[in-house]
Amino acid sequence: MKKNLCLIVLSILLSCKSEKQEKPIEVKSWIYLEMGSKEDSNNDAVYGEISQKHLSFLRDNTKSEKLIMISNARFIDKDSIIKDVTEGTNEKGILFYKIKTINYVEVLKEDPINKKNDYIK
Repeated sequence: MKKNLCLIVLSILLSCKSEKQEKPIEVKSWIYLEMGSKEDSNNDAVYGEISQKHLSFLRDNTKSEKLIMISNARFIDKDSIIKDVTEGTNEKGILFYKIKTINYVEVLKEDPINKKNDYIK
């Protein structure tokens, strides 16, 4: 009898559906970044998507050591053509930068050229 009762209780506990919490969809914005030191004339310019959380880090503290992640990154090549970072490489198009190395940020309305929306630095 105890075996049957334990079996019933165990089956009830295991059959209960536990609701899995789904992660909310992360809202991202397109941005244009220029980074590099003022002494170095070799500055990088990148287009990409940034999460709202990382965008708020940029707005709040421009001298921070925090890293921000840029996804779907694109760069401007020597011929002034915008290319995906992943083009011709094994990279995933994700770049990381320290906030303090960023000289200029523009938030764009959409992907990516001449859709200016907001100015940060």
